[in-house]
Amino acid sequence: GNPALNSQPRHIPKTLEPVWEEEHEFDMFEHGDALDFHVFDYERGSSADSLGKVSLISGDFDRAGGFDGELQLRDCGKGHAATLSVVVEILPPVTPDAPPISQPGSTLKVFVIGAKGLRAADWSIRGGGKSDPFCVCELQGKPESKFQTRHIRKTLAPVWNEEHELDDYEQGDHLLFTIFDYDVASQADLLGKATLAGREFDREGGFSGELRLRECGDGNSAVLMLQVSVTMPPPAEPCVSVPGSRIRIKMLRAGGLRAADLGFRGAASDPFCRCEIVGKRNLQVQSKTLKRTLEPVWNQELDLHGYCRGDSLQFQVFDEDRVSANDLLGRVQAPARLFDRKGGFEGTLKLRDSGKG
Repeated sequence: GNPALNSQPRHIPKTLEPVWEEEHEFDMFEHGDALDFHVFDYERGSSADSLGKVSLISGDFDRAGGFDGELQLRDCGKGHAATLSVVVEILPPVTPDAPPISQPGSTLKVFVIGAKGLRAADWSIRGGGKSDPFCVCELQGKPESKFQTRHIRKTLAPVWNEEHELDDYEQGDHLLFTIFDYDVASQADLLGKATLAGREFDREGGFSGELRLRECGDGNSAVLMLQVSVTMPPPAEPCVSVPGSRIRIKMLRAGGLRAADLGFRGAASDPFCRCEIVGKRNLQVQSKTLKRTLEPVWNQELDLHGYCRGDSLQFQVFDEDRVSANDLLGRVQAPARLFDRKGGFEGTLKLRDSGKG
């Protein structure tokens, strides 16, 4: 029932009695989870046809000796009686149990090193196939936490060496990684997926190693290299807000924005910044728009009313368009602990969703 946890063997052409003899592992099994098996007919140019499916409840394999036998497939065609032979066993954790170290307000540092063994998604008459890989990471169930690396051209072993910070981590969250081949004119092609359970990095020393990728192509064995660590929050300081408090926001500047507009005078954007209280979209303030710049300096002071203790702020930078929807140039959230304290907050916030690379 968890689409993030799936795996598939290679397809075998022109047979009604396939023999895969492939071994796959799931890293995030929890007691009580069932396994769903679905057999398809591979079609290169169209959607795959279902040949049958079956479920295996945990009680049949989460025991000494596991499961080794045949499963009767359902929905395999009128008059057909098809079976699937599988062996399932429970393995001990790769790393021993350790107590989590995160606290409310902890952040994650995710250092995406690189990948190797990726499949070739692009082919050329001048030589072998290559890909232009980039990696997307997010906290499972929190798509707003998503970030992505730059894409690297023509390689099956990209080295990104990029560090990103996730500030909305909560104890028990898992990390999802997806690698794509970048295409300018079409949808990005999937090169592989991996999941890192919270127990693997929310511990003393964090996680440093390789993750085996799923859905990385027939016969491919690809891995993702990364480091993940938990950063503890600063010591808690008493809140200074009281009922009826307002927030004074000084929108100073932004840097490194992408160019959303292309014209005969070159590439640029017309940026403005909007700040709102998370969950209260009617409570927002907005800076003026500055024309044709990627390094806007607003230097505006605005008061935001309706704040309640514990509210987070969301900052969004847009490119203003008069004839179409405004283009998002980046966004970031600031939890209350950053500013609802003596002295408030003054500093730089790193934007997410700010464009590839």
